[in-house]
Amino acid sequence: MPQTVEKKFDFGRQEMVLWDDGTYIPEHCIMYPRLSYSYIREFSQKWDVPVGDLIAMPGMMLSKQNQKPFCAYPEADGSCHVWKLVSLAKPKSECSVDASKLRQDLLKHGEIGDDSDPYLGLPEYYKVLGVLPNTVCKENSSGDFAIHKCFTTKTTLYRDYRFGIHAIYEGELVGPIKFFNTQNELKEFLRSER
Repeated sequence: MPQTVEKKFDFGRQEMVLWDDGTYIPEHCIMYPRLSYSYIREFSQKWDVPVGDLIAMPGMMLSKQNQKPFCAYPEADGSCHVWKLVSLAKPKSECSVDASKLRQDLLKHGEIGDDSDPYLGLPEYYKVLGVLPNTVCKENSSGDFAIHKCFTTKTTLYRDYRFGIHAIYEGELVGPIKFFNTQNELKEFLRSER
């Protein structure tokens, strides 16, 4: 009886996604919905958008009017710690590292992870599954920003994974287009886009 060989699924063109200057996008800049969804709730309240819509289509929610960071949890005196600033798209100034700051054992396998101890609740590392045609991101975003690169990701958390489509936008911003809980959800979406 002949054996069937499963064809490898095409998540996009195989390449590492880098900024124009050759630096890497660190793992904390590849957004995914955390289990608590706390920062998603903050966006929802600030922008008056349902939480479900933000989770289902974050790329549609990003606009030039709301792309600036805001303080999710201000101090009593009104000040804000830098780590409490949230934004759906993050600027290159916060999201650019050279290879020396990354775990070399991961980098050999095309995975991006910080060389220091991971912060609790942040991704340990991510991998670019493939680069998609920019039209996929364009059709699933608000259209306020030009898309420079559209790519699929697998984020590895402690004993868990998340999948997504992210974009590098004009103005050197990186942000999510769509979130997926499983690889199969991502596959089904990509099949429907072709």
